[in-house]
Amino acid sequence: AVNATDGLVESGDIVKLISKDNLTFIVNADVVRVSGLLGEQLNEITKKGTKELEIDIESHILEICIQYMHYKVIYRNVRG
Repeated sequence: AVNATDGLVESGDIVKLISKDNLTFIVNADVVRVSGLLGEQLNEITKKGTKELEIDIESHILEICIQYMHYKVIYRNVRG
């Protein structure tokens, strides 16, 4: 089977992003690291041994942010 993300991400680590209204998003850690702020927070929680990050953002906005970060990962090597 071909994985749509083959070669796009460096690690298989996943993170749970929990929105302000308690919706959970399961996201690849490399996608989260596209954001400087979320990447720093991810590094801090990883040191503590957890993979859950509570975000003070409503779920409908967080979902759009995740979509944008995922888009950036997909197209980061495309020259235009």
